[in-house]
Amino acid sequence: MAYDDSLPTDKDWVRFLIGDTLAVEKVSDAEITALLAEEPNKYCASAAVLAHLLTKYGAKGEGILRKTVDDLTVEYGGQGTPSPFDSLRQRISELKTRCGREQNIAAGRKNYRFAAR
Repeated sequence: MAYDDSLPTDKDWVRFLIGDTLAVEKVSDAEITALLAEEPNKYCASAAVLAHLLTKYGAKGEGILRKTVDDLTVEYGGQGTPSPFDSLRQRISELKTRCGREQNIAAGRKNYRFAAR
């Protein structure tokens, strides 16, 4: 990964928008490039990358909120505390909204409503 913080490419923008700017990448350049080719703009691609990460980390069990070993129990937050993935879901929603705006601007439409797909 060669992230450029001056954001000259859509790949750099996607990394910036999803917070993947450190040396250890969460998503490969190839994955980002594939999603940029598939999605209509960098915001849609960013939402797709985050949805992928949400699925990937959840499948690995990294979304566990409570762990018990013998007499020790570790729990994230308390009752009513948002899960660590709630912020990811919120960011996905924000990026999808921006994605819809960009699509409508590109199409020359001023009034629009974005429906999540």
